[in-house]
Parts: sequence; C-alpha cells; structure tokens
Amino acid sequence: MAQSRDYYPEPVVVEAQGEHTATIFVMHGVGQTTDDMMAAVEAWRQCRELQSIKWILPQSPTIALTADFGKPTTAWYDVTDVEVDETRSSTDMTRILASQRHVQSLIEAEQAQGIPAQRVMLVGFSQGGAIAAGVATTMRDRVGGVVIMSSRMTTIKIACQTLPDSIRHKDICFFIAHGIDDRVVPVTEAKACFDSMMEWEGANVSWHVYPDLGHEMGADELEDACEFIRERLDL
Repeated sequence: MAQSRDYYPEPVVVEAQGEHTATIFVMHGVGQTTDDMMAAVEAWRQCRELQSIKWILPQSPTIALTADFGKPTTAWYDVTDVEVDETRSSTDMTRILASQRHVQSLIEAEQAQGIPAQRVMLVGFSQGGAIAAGVATTMRDRVGGVVIMSSRMTTIKIACQTLPDSIRHKDICFFIAHGIDDRVVPVTEAKACFDSMMEWEGANVSWHVYPDLGHEMGADELEDACEFIRERLDL
C-alpha cells in the first residue's frame, strides 16, 4: 500500500490548569482547523473537575478533496461525494491509516512523558470522530474513552466490513452524540453504526441525540460529554 506523504502541522497544545494527570486529543472535521474545536475545549476547561487535563488538538493535512472538485481542504482522508456504504476499495485507506498513525504517535509521546493510556481520551467531530474511533479500537493500548460527535465513524464501518481482526478493543467506552437536524451526516447513519457496535462482545457504548441540533456542537451535548469525561477519568 502506498504511503501518504501529506504534511501534518504541529498540534495545538493547551496545558493543564493544575497538575497534569490526563490528556485528551480533540480532532476536527472536514474543512475545519484546530480553531473550530477550541470552543469545545474552552467550554470543558470551565469545568473545575477537568482542570488537570492537557488538551492536544491535532491538525489534519490540507488535501485536494474529491467531494469539493479537488479544492484544497483540510481533511484526515479524501471523500468522494457521500460516504454511504463505503467499502475498502472505494475508501482512502492510505490516508486513513496515515492519520491514525499520526494520532497514535502523539499518544505515544504522551505515554513517554508518563501519562498512561488509560488516562488518555479521544474526542472527534465529524470526520475527526472517524479517526478517533479508528485509533481507539486498533491501537495496542486501551485508552480511557472516546467522544464521537456528528460522525459516520467510517473507520468502524470499514473495520467491521473488511478488517474485523483489526479491532482489538471492543469494550472501550464510547459516548456517541448526534443532532436530530444534522443534514450533513443524517442521524440514521450514526445510529446504524451504534447499533452494530452494540453487538460487539463487551460493548460499552452510549447513544445521545439532541433536538434542534444540526451538524455542529451544542451546549447540552458538550455538557453531557463533560460528565462522561469526568466519569471516565474519575475526576
């Protein structure tokens, strides 16, 4: 398989407000940058219990996005027109795997500094959620939990369909959230993926839907995710 030569910019790092005891990685969606995820990070940093968390916001490469007529766009991997019923042959596996390896390398750097995998969590919005899910279920060490917002979770679908042996951790705690009014990623698609994950042995997946919420992050959603993070990290 060809190797991706895309350039991954340095991530944005927001240091813990107190003693650093955990690290959370926050991945953006297509056409976004780390700036678009800072609102969520700032909201969570207001929670007194989360002040010991270091936040790392990886930045995707800028690629020629097929779905946007080849326009240079920030994305973790290429998409064509819609990501429905993808198979391995029609999916940008090279970039998916490269992006997962990039995030995994950042996690490993945190581990090298003394933060165990159980004190690491992953958050992803839209396409960033797909990368978060792929990293969490396939990396060697088990992370503390995963928050997925407004995502098709493409990597999970691909693994279930064509690479089932790649999924190492089927009992990781997932918080999956979606807006009822999402017109970019219909809630039915995310629910279908949730249903398939619930069939995994030891599945620990929670489903959260929010009325009057489109393809965006909402205040109630962020508040619920904050509680999930606090519980998973025992803060």
